[in-house]
Amino acid sequence: FTGKIHGNGFTLKLVTQNINMFLIKGSTVTFDSVVLDGAGIGRPIDIAEGANVTVTKSTIKNGHTGNQSNGGGIYVIGSKLKLDNTTIQDSKAVKKPGTDKDVRPNGGAIYAYNAEVTLENKSEILNNTLNDGHGNGGGIHATKNSMVKISDSIFSGNHTFAIKDEANEGGAVFVDNGTKLEVSNSTFNIAKSFNTGGAVAMRHATGEINNTKFNIDNLGDSYG
Repeated sequence: FTGKIHGNGFTLKLVTQNINMFLIKGSTVTFDSVVLDGAGIGRPIDIAEGANVTVTKSTIKNGHTGNQSNGGGIYVIGSKLKLDNTTIQDSKAVKKPGTDKDVRPNGGAIYAYNAEVTLENKSEILNNTLNDGHGNGGGIHATKNSMVKISDSIFSGNHTFAIKDEANEGGAVFVDNGTKLEVSNSTFNIAKSFNTGGAVAMRHATGEINNTKFNIDNLGDSYG
């Protein structure tokens, strides 16, 4: 399918556990004015194989990695994703039960692998987190030569699993492995818990941040 899904403000809600609501491979799709509710049992959007996806004037909420461990709201690999005046909220990357202790949950809202991710025009990443494992990127985790561009957006209430010095980096955004990060005219309201980088953590990555506000209040026993 290539085209636009116009929701007229209606909600689509998952009722089957451990599946993706939408799996988009190699096509160009726009979601407009729709609420995608993962109901805490599955991921709203999975994007792969060179797809180009835009989500505008919409909300993605209550996403869950299901039987995987990365990307509670959106998983994007080798593709492009744009959020325009869109919110991802209350989504979780959860360590898959029964997996090795080295398997980590990453990207409560978005997990990007060799992908291009753009947030703009008052988009929001709110109250997303990692559960049951020491991963990175409570909001966004981008890796493997990805490109992340953030402008005129808000990150608030995103956090990792724990304060423990075992990953738990990048409460809002974590980038590594050749990824490039550009942030401008945005706001990060930092929440605990995290180990390092309550807003942004970078490993073997490059970044440029301009005209952006970081609010760090009442963190208690958190670090970074």
